[in-house]
Amino acid sequence: MVLAALLALAGVLPMTLAADIETCDGEQGNDLADFIKAEVSDCSDDTPKCPLYRGKNVSITLKFKTKKEIKEVQHIVHGTVAGVPVPFPLASPDACQNTGLQCPLQVGEHTYNYALFVKPIYPKLKVSVKWELKNEDHKNIVCINIPSELKDSQ
Repeated sequence: MVLAALLALAGVLPMTLAADIETCDGEQGNDLADFIKAEVSDCSDDTPKCPLYRGKNVSITLKFKTKKEIKEVQHIVHGTVAGVPVPFPLASPDACQNTGLQCPLQVGEHTYNYALFVKPIYPKLKVSVKWELKNEDHKNIVCINIPSELKDSQ
């Protein structure tokens, strides 16, 4: 339930990360793709944690550039609370459905969009969000950690 916070990807630029967002390995790319940026609604450069407002939608945009064709993309999201990773089940594991991605991904730039309603019943707490896009071999295309906080709507 807390995992809705996983959708809190704040605005990220390759060298300047909002809300202390970091790529999972500290690198901007790998052998599959280069990370370009991430944007999250209600999150800015001067925000220490991305706010996830209960009772509101959170939208996430990831931009990246693939280096080779990728047949399938899955999105996997975890929230880490008190050091324990908790999986967040998305509507479908297929990141090529209703996200703007069209599989197979050809070499070049791509934009991934996801929106989620943060249920009002979710508890107010701080959570680290790990958002991954993986290929058909379960290798990371993009992986980001986002410090977030579930809050009441403003």
